[in-house]
Amino acid sequence: MEELLQEWGLQVDHTTVCHWVQRYATELDKWCRQQLKVTNDSSRVAGTYINLKKPWYYFYRTVDSTGATQDFMLSATRDAIRTTGL
Repeated sequence: MEELLQEWGLQVDHTTVCHWVQRYATELDKWCRQQLKVTNDSSRVAGTYINLKKPWYYFYRTVDSTGATQDFMLSATRDAIRTTGL
């Protein structure tokens, strides 16, 4: 965080950043959790082929039991799903 602020032209010591984390972490956690979408533990991976400007790609998406998309991925190779952890 200190380096990011320096890129923006602000000089902040790392101890100041540590104090900010101690002070605001619980408030940020509460706010972030309110923004999360409710999902359940059941999900499935659906895959299909799609054509994007001539080449064919594999389109994978994870879907929960209500039909809401949780994540998606485009891949040029079919077996990429095993290495990405989708």
